[in-house]
Amino acid sequence: MDIHAYIQSGIIESYLLGIAGDEEKQELDRLRRIYPEVENAIHHAEEWLHGVSTPSSTPVPAKVKEQIFATIHEELRKSARTAEIRTGRPLNRYWIAASLILLTSSVILNMVLYFKYRTERENVMALQEEHKGLLVKNNLVQAKLISFGDDLNRVTGSGSSRIVMDAVTGKGSFQSTLLMDNTGKQLLLVSNSLPTAPAGKQYQLWAIVNGKPVNAGLLSDCIPYCKFPSVAHAQAYAVTLEPSGGSIGPTLDQMFVFGKVNS
Repeated sequence: MDIHAYIQSGIIESYLLGIAGDEEKQELDRLRRIYPEVENAIHHAEEWLHGVSTPSSTPVPAKVKEQIFATIHEELRKSARTAEIRTGRPLNRYWIAASLILLTSSVILNMVLYFKYRTERENVMALQEEHKGLLVKNNLVQAKLISFGDDLNRVTGSGSSRIVMDAVTGKGSFQSTLLMDNTGKQLLLVSNSLPTAPAGKQYQLWAIVNGKPVNAGLLSDCIPYCKFPSVAHAQAYAVTLEPSGGSIGPTLDQMFVFGKVNS
């Protein structure tokens, strides 16, 4: 037997692709045990097929493979029948095997490239969405900086005032500062040294008008400041610790800081 011709016939590739007949499989299994050249050719063919079918980390789904091979078999069967009718003789089985190998490799490679393209496209779309998100965040930061600058200009300019609220007796040495703009309509709570409110609790600002408390707003993450509308005719401001969401009236024994408005 001419082993070299046998190896070049395409029977090994047919065997690896699972399209060889039973007799061909038995013959190949017998020859690979006798001839080292056949065994080496099988290993080289396996490596080549593996390299063609896995150029990227994206595997071709099993169902897609089944559909590909089914289509290939059907097309080759039709081609073989047409060629046999035209030539009047059956096609050489090794030619068919070689053609099948080339067609299968081409289809698999195209499918792998398609899946790789789809993966890269999804990655690009994800990066675009991330870029959009960063632009939105950047715009928000810019808007906050502009607002922050405007607020500071209003409460530190001519005609503005400052209200220092010191800790009440028995509440430590906490201190908070309210800055009022020159129109008397805007308050900024800054330099807030109050301790973190416990779970289920929240600090609340009160304005004292003619001896009566008026809700001025809830403190929520005053970094770098909390903004409140000022209360007309307020003579003083105070901060109490209340249940989350605030209270209708202040809990007097939970008052932490108090300060009078400079007249």
